[in-house]
Amino acid sequence: MDIYINRGGQRAGPYSLKKIKECLAEGSMQSTDLAFHEGLTDWIPLSQIDGAVTDVETPKQFPESDCR
Repeated sequence: MDIYINRGGQRAGPYSLKKIKECLAEGSMQSTDLAFHEGLTDWIPLSQIDGAVTDVETPKQFPESDCR
Protein backbone atom coordinates (compact mmCIF):
# COMPACT_ATOMS: atom_id res chain seq x y z
CA MET A 1 0.00 0.00 0.00
CA ASP A 2 1.36 3.43 -0.95
CA ILE A 3 0.82 6.00 1.80
CA TYR A 4 1.25 9.74 1.36
CA ILE A 5 2.04 12.07 4.27
CA ASN A 6 0.99 15.69 4.76
CA ARG A 7 2.56 17.83 7.47
CA GLY A 8 1.96 21.57 7.53
CA GLY A 9 0.73 21.58 3.94
CA GLN A 10 3.81 19.80 2.61
CA ARG A 11 3.11 16.43 1.00
CA ALA A 12 5.56 13.58 0.69
CA GLY A 13 5.50 9.99 -0.43
CA PRO A 14 4.57 7.44 -1.34
CA TYR A 15 5.86 5.41 1.59
CA SER A 16 5.38 1.77 2.45
CA LEU A 17 3.87 0.86 5.81
CA LYS A 18 7.26 -0.55 6.83
CA LYS A 19 8.99 2.76 6.05
CA ILE A 20 6.34 4.72 7.96
CA LYS A 21 6.88 2.52 11.03
CA GLU A 22 10.64 3.15 10.77
CA CYS A 23 10.13 6.91 10.44
CA LEU A 24 7.75 6.97 13.42
CA ALA A 25 10.29 5.04 15.50
CA GLU A 26 13.11 7.46 14.64
CA GLY A 27 10.88 10.51 15.15
CA SER A 28 10.96 11.90 11.61
CA MET A 29 7.19 11.31 11.35
CA GLN A 30 4.59 11.82 14.03
CA SER A 31 1.38 9.91 14.69
CA THR A 32 -0.48 13.19 14.22
CA ASP A 33 0.85 13.68 10.66
CA LEU A 34 -1.92 13.34 8.10
CA ALA A 35 -1.90 10.30 5.84
CA PHE A 36 -3.73 9.22 2.71
CA HIS A 37 -3.86 6.02 0.69
CA GLU A 38 -6.09 4.58 -2.00
CA GLY A 39 -9.51 3.77 -0.60
CA LEU A 40 -9.67 6.72 1.81
CA THR A 41 -11.96 9.65 1.09
CA ASP A 42 -9.91 12.15 3.09
CA TRP A 43 -6.63 12.60 4.96
CA ILE A 44 -6.49 10.99 8.42
CA PRO A 45 -3.90 11.00 11.23
CA LEU A 46 -1.20 8.34 10.88
CA SER A 47 -2.39 6.92 14.19
CA GLN A 48 -5.56 5.79 12.39
CA ILE A 49 -3.73 3.84 9.67
CA ASP A 50 -3.99 0.13 10.52
CA GLY A 51 -0.60 -1.20 11.57
CA ALA A 52 1.25 2.12 11.46
CA VAL A 53 1.40 2.78 15.19
CA THR A 54 2.08 -0.47 17.00
CA ASP A 55 4.39 0.49 19.85
CA VAL A 56 2.18 1.59 22.69
CA GLU A 57 4.23 2.36 25.75
CA THR A 58 3.05 0.39 28.73
CA PRO A 59 3.36 2.19 32.05
CA LYS A 60 6.17 0.67 34.07
CA GLN A 61 5.32 -0.66 37.50
CA PHE A 62 7.64 -0.60 40.44
CA PRO A 63 8.75 -3.98 41.75
CA GLU A 64 6.87 -4.84 44.91
CA SER A 65 10.00 -4.52 47.05
CA ASP A 66 10.43 -0.87 45.99
CA CYS A 67 6.92 0.05 47.13
CA ARG A 68 7.42 -0.79 50.82
